Amino acid sequence: MLKRLKLWWKANRHDRLYVPDIEKLKAQGKREEAERLIAEYSDFGQEIDEERQYLYQSRLKRTARRLHIPLPEYTQEEIDVGTWEEYTRTGRILLTVKGERKLIDEIRKEKNSRRDRIVGWIAPFSNIIIALISAVAGFFLGKLSR
Repeated sequence: MLKRLKLWWKANRHDRLYVPDIEKLKAQGKREEAERLIAEYSDFGQEIDEERQYLYQSRLKRTARRLHIPLPEYTQEEIDVGTWEEYTRTGRILLTVKGERKLIDEIRKEKNSRRDRIVGWIAPFSNIIIALISAVAGFFLGKLSR
């Protein structure tokens, strides 16, 4: 949570610093300086996006480990298939959108199967409890009516 807040602050500060200067340079007609500043702005924005992606994927990986779901292996075959990719700005190796989808689907399946196992036991016990409560209520209501 704190890391996401830091990234949000960084992105807002980034916008507050660069956008007015770019607009000012465009208004003054200094096109080359404006393009250089736009390139810096874009690079820094991509770095922030990669950091957000890293935080999201670290949370996904942590959930997968907690549920004992194996992560896709980092092999040449998986790279060729398009599961992993190396980001140029930070040098981190992260899952692609396709890899994320695959991992999210596996996490969802595992969570559903765990929930189904629990719900399968709750229904019979709730029926037994309801039957016992009905029997006790009927017993006491029968004594009160006499």
